[in-house]
Amino acid sequence: MYELSTLVNRHIKNFLRDKMSVFFSFLSIIILLGIYLLFLGSFYSELSILTGVENTIFILGYIMGGVIVIGTITLSLGVIGSYVSDLESKRINGFLVSPIKRSTLTLSYYLSTVILTLFLTLIMFFLMFFYLGISLGYWYPPMLVLSAILTITVYVFISTSLVVFLATLIKSNNAFGGISAIIGTVIGFVGGIYIPISMLSSFMVSFAGLLPFSYMTIFLRKMLIGNELLLKVPNEALVGMGLIDLNPFNLNLSMYWILGIFIALSFALLMLTYFRVNKKTK
Repeated sequence: MYELSTLVNRHIKNFLRDKMSVFFSFLSIIILLGIYLLFLGSFYSELSILTGVENTIFILGYIMGGVIVIGTITLSLGVIGSYVSDLESKRINGFLVSPIKRSTLTLSYYLSTVILTLFLTLIMFFLMFFYLGISLGYWYPPMLVLSAILTITVYVFISTSLVVFLATLIKSNNAFGGISAIIGTVIGFVGGIYIPISMLSSFMVSFAGLLPFSYMTIFLRKMLIGNELLLKVPNEALVGMGLIDLNPFNLNLSMYWILGIFIALSFALLMLTYFRVNKKTK
């Protein structure tokens, strides 16, 4: 346990010490906020059926639902970069000659990624929570806050499982940096985060149905907006904003079943990650 906690602490400090890594981890989030504020803000604010306060709650919940989901990806990519850096610089060999189990070493990289990603993502959620409460006098109910924390935790697990597995396929920092940029951009568009899924082609909509991030975005947005406000908005507007549940392969599965399937796949990816790291460090 001591070895594991020491390694996790070391990985976390390495990430926070590298200011450029921290900045680029938040870059996609900054870009997303800029897109909403500069280009899409007026489009999403034209919900005349809602009052001023309701409109702000709706728009902020919509925006933050996408920001939090993309954050689970970009932040975890930034943190797991320490593994790729250790592998390329051969620093990982120093751990292997010590009496540290390979399973402990693998777990340390994963746990550091989960802890930092979850911590930073929850900060974003609570910034929204306090902004609504202080500026508008609207406070999310305690059960919704607990549900949001649990949902974000599940999202971090899914995202980090995928990201950590992808990191085992890469051998250099340059390749990892390029792939990270591509992943963040593709998921931002296909996941309905940068633009609503309804604006994508039929092929891209079908492709989005294969990724967990599309469902994660829709589910969290609807949670943060609330059913009461969603019922006040015309169905046409909800479709245009991508707030209608996807129906992959006409299976009519609920969002909970779909997320459950992706959680199971995430566990499978973790097992593959473990075997790949062990193979690389032999």
